[in-house]
Amino acid sequence: MLPFDELLKEADNDLGKGTHKKFLESLSVIGHQDHYKKPLLKLNNKSDKYISCSDAAQIEWPNIQAISFVNNSNVEEELILQVKAPPASLNIDEVFQYISEITSHSNWIADFRQVINYSAYIYSQPNYLLFHGDGNCLLLSILFNCVVEHILQKNIEIKFCRKSDGTFSHVYCFDEESKLIYDIDQKSILDSKKLHNKSNDIQQPYGLVYWLAMYGGALKFGDILPAQKSEIFSSYTAKYFIDNFYNRKDNEKARIYKQNPDQDEFFGLWQELHSAIRNRDNGKAAIMGNAFEPFSILVPPRGSINIGFSKKLNAIQEIVDLGHIFHGRCPMEIIIPINNTSRQNILLHDIPWLMLFSLEQESVELNGVMFDTRLSLCGNYRYLGMRSFEKIGLFETKCWPFNIDVVLDTGTDDNFSLIYPVNAFVFNSDYIEASFNGEISCAMKKQV
Repeated sequence: MLPFDELLKEADNDLGKGTHKKFLESLSVIGHQDHYKKPLLKLNNKSDKYISCSDAAQIEWPNIQAISFVNNSNVEEELILQVKAPPASLNIDEVFQYISEITSHSNWIADFRQVINYSAYIYSQPNYLLFHGDGNCLLLSILFNCVVEHILQKNIEIKFCRKSDGTFSHVYCFDEESKLIYDIDQKSILDSKKLHNKSNDIQQPYGLVYWLAMYGGALKFGDILPAQKSEIFSSYTAKYFIDNFYNRKDNEKARIYKQNPDQDEFFGLWQELHSAIRNRDNGKAAIMGNAFEPFSILVPPRGSINIGFSKKLNAIQEIVDLGHIFHGRCPMEIIIPINNTSRQNILLHDIPWLMLFSLEQESVELNGVMFDTRLSLCGNYRYLGMRSFEKIGLFETKCWPFNIDVVLDTGTDDNFSLIYPVNAFVFNSDYIEASFNGEISCAMKKQV
């Protein structure tokens, strides 16, 4: 099962039966019909049959359904991940396809405009491509613009269009020289001179089906029980969903999303007034500047890093819900042995989804602040979520990686876990490399 399919059903239930159909069909027009079918996004995996991989260079990333990096030594081992930069020899169309493959329009844990310090960190470092890959048309256009500038030394414009009644607005990139629209949000390259041609290569929705999946995620957010919601999500996350989905008037929710979307209505948006949103004085030059640099994570002694919806994580409803709401991401679990000591000092490389504990850990101290853990819906674990991480300053800090002291009741526990999101679109691509001296094992998708 793929979360994407369930999200489209959620959207259809709210907007009308079959609303997603034409939008989904249009993905084939731009060659992205299988984009959302990444193995790492698959739920209800019937088998966790892993095969050993002696060398990280042998990993077949596009076919990975789950992967484990295990440190059997008594010292920390370094896992180095790197998203390969698009070669400078590529043209702008090829760079566009490269970035389209590893990003998607999807919900984020906070609007980047509301958490400036955090945003300045993740969008200038490898974090965005490794842990996120999400955003709206504005963010995705800015990031693509910056990649083109860094890699190709070429400037393209960022344009904004808005329907006169305010029910739809959109941001995209435009190359004045070629007159081509580079709409990274829709994964579409369009000839601005042919937008109203009713030809086979011009279809109305293109990649807008991702907005429907995002809307399905927002509906999923609304279904989360209040007791879970108040801990799992930060106040910034809650504000994002409330402002963008729940406070909209009913007649504005669907915007152009309906069973029979009108081609002229959509492409007519580009005929309205454009305004540049580019600003060279706001430090934008650093955005994506280090996105393709190596990224190091320390695997604890006798610990491991596990990526994908394993049987363990798939049984935890909170994690499954997060995988739906933030479509395109799958869990990465870092297992940290306790080793009979109550105090653990760890580095957070980004904001985790959850911190997962045994049932015995009813309270946990983080950086001197005591928190009561929540019982998971399956009844097998206790956890802390993004609301607790917000309270110790993760959304406001300028100091990354973030140092955190965790004080536990050792009891009979062997370990606890950090659950990060990772960008399945990049981890299931040919654009990622890894280096690790420990044990590597993979679960591969079944070949048809």
